[in-house]
Amino acid sequence: MAKTVLVLGGGIGGVVVARELRKWLGSSARVILIDKDGKHLVAPALLWVMEGRRKSEAVVKNLERLRRKGIEVIVGAVTKIDAENRRVETEAGGFDFDALVIALGAETAPETMPGFAETAVSPYTLEGAVATRDAVSEFDGGKIVVMVASLPFKCPAAPYEAALLIDHGLRKRGVQGGVEMEFITPEPQPILVAGR
Repeated sequence: MAKTVLVLGGGIGGVVVARELRKWLGSSARVILIDKDGKHLVAPALLWVMEGRRKSEAVVKNLERLRRKGIEVIVGAVTKIDAENRRVETEAGGFDFDALVIALGAETAPETMPGFAETAVSPYTLEGAVATRDAVSEFDGGKIVVMVASLPFKCPAAPYEAALLIDHGLRKRGVQGGVEMEFITPEPQPILVAGR
């Protein structure tokens, strides 16, 4: 009987692990990827959406494409992980497993920061990348603050890249005079993971 490997989460981690497992295990195991909405957001491309270099639809992929690679795809949120009985419950039913990979990722929670929704945008969701693009395209002078609210955060280089791309876009449009950009971070030094 074939072993069953469940991969929870269709983000970068889950998709890469499922594809690699499929290659390594061959036909000796079932590889099942479970994701709450069946879509893969290419998160590294969000800053390109913010910059206007990619359209929203170009950075969202249907996970059903993984079926061509021999990976089963189940759409439904995970509701319970029962490690002792080697079973995962989802909105789409229950699944037994021999091995389990949990790659559910992290989600931003800007609503937990008072005043954020009224005064700021975040390029780290698809909707936020579009809102940031629109806000920057209408910006004609004043102050822009790029902020890391707390540690840890998802991608150490991303806020710095966002600041540089915003600056580049403003310069390209000729919006230079009267623009002040401030970068705020709780990190003891920029891009701490890169070392000194």
